[in-house]
Amino acid sequence: MTPSHLPLLTLLFGAACATATPAGVAEPVPNAGEPRIECKIIDTSTPAKISVIEGDGVSVHTFLAPAVSSGTATHVIETADSLVIVDTQMLRAYAAEFRAYADGLGKPISHVFVSHGHPDHYFGLESFDDRPTYALPETAKQIRARGAFHLLNHQKNERECDAVTDRVRVPEHTAVVGELVVGGTTLILERVRKAEDNDQLVIRVPAAKTLILQDLMATDTHGFISAGFEEHWVEVLEAYGAAEAYEHVLAGHGAPTDRAGIATMIDYVERGAAIAESAESAEAFIEAMRVAFPDKQGMYLVELMGKLNFR
Repeated sequence: MTPSHLPLLTLLFGAACATATPAGVAEPVPNAGEPRIECKIIDTSTPAKISVIEGDGVSVHTFLAPAVSSGTATHVIETADSLVIVDTQMLRAYAAEFRAYADGLGKPISHVFVSHGHPDHYFGLESFDDRPTYALPETAKQIRARGAFHLLNHQKNERECDAVTDRVRVPEHTAVVGELVVGGTTLILERVRKAEDNDQLVIRVPAAKTLILQDLMATDTHGFISAGFEEHWVEVLEAYGAAEAYEHVLAGHGAPTDRAGIATMIDYVERGAAIAESAESAEAFIEAMRVAFPDKQGMYLVELMGKLNFR
């Protein structure tokens, strides 16, 4: 069986909503009087790891959640007088911890950017309800379209219940591609189409020699290969890998790396796509990915890829 690489919007919204609940997973229960879902016990006692890149008049902080949250990485760009947030975590506990960390820096938050429309990057918006939120217009549209399914899936199918947000929040403002000056620091906002997701916001921080690539990159955890965009994704990564003015690369999952780490991600995307193409079942795909990348965390993402690729 060859995996069907439908556009990710279809996979995560239209087609996914019509899919029967996988065996062994609690059925969504929207109506009162039906059996209650047995919620997962999610241990969020392990704190996030913090790392900081110092630049010329700017610091870039990475807040890295542990494996229980798929190693999701969110970031704070600290300028002379304000903070820019990049993504917001998924689990409520880590979103709240991330907000507390940002508040502890003692500067106002001027922008909260959502890089793309996957719930592990926007569910945590509830911890930033009081701050201005931004996304590419395409991403805001995707969140409106896919958000109800994402929330239903995580609350009920994944049995995460109130460990995740109670409602979908859509960023209120448009992220405009081009230069943005915040607190005297120039940021460069770019839109990448048809790579890991339909649309991704990439932020360059020249003064810190830093590329914030989010889910175009995953370092010590699995990435998400399920949209059929792998060939173009590799081309995008190659272009960023050639950006010699930059030394640091920040991922959406896993620890910060450098431009050499981009080559490792290219290898992951190419090998993962080949495994998806040759595997005959979701089970075979999951096992092959486990064997091919034994040191990577986040098998949850591999299991999700298996569900989506083999429908």
